[in-house]
Amino acid sequence: MREINNKLIRRFNSCYDPNIYIKDENETLSVTEWVYKYRTIVPMDDIFWLLCRSYFLSPQSLRLFSVWCARYVLDSKNDAMNILAVDTAEKYALGLIPREELMKTHNDLMKKIDSYRHCDEALSPTIKEMLHIQISAETCSYDNTDAAIDTSISSLVAYFFDLGGFTDSFVIANRGKYLFKNKQLDKLIEFIEKDNK
Repeated sequence: MREINNKLIRRFNSCYDPNIYIKDENETLSVTEWVYKYRTIVPMDDIFWLLCRSYFLSPQSLRLFSVWCARYVLDSKNDAMNILAVDTAEKYALGLIPREELMKTHNDLMKKIDSYRHCDEALSPTIKEMLHIQISAETCSYDNTDAAIDTSISSLVAYFFDLGGFTDSFVIANRGKYLFKNKQLDKLIEFIEKDNK
């Protein structure tokens, strides 16, 4: 099992020194122990930044994590193009289709997303929500291990919209966003534990 300490975090060139949050320079913990100890201390986005990399996860697990994040917000959204992008990314991660098929699906969805971007200011919250879901689906269909962290962010934004972000229920939406981030982190830990057995 991989371990985490401040020296390792510094090796990844974090934008701040980890001792801001992690005071014990000699502390070395397993990934799971570190996450459970620091998940309410270190900003959640920084935990994703640290863990969504090939040092902790195989390329397959990174992509399957991104598929899980995108699928989580697609459950109630049945846009065929979004579902196809996520399904294609999953098939590619499992080695069932060639890279060319993945890239074709990615490019098709990018064209759809780009058609919305030029008029972003005029979009209704519902259309913006769908755009973020499409970006989430597109990101996980891209041939890049950064898909994991990008999809976790995009799906989080989509989930935020779904809960009423930018409406009167902003507090409820923020609470839902926090809960969803925790679900994402729990799922990420599952993948890390599976890869490091």
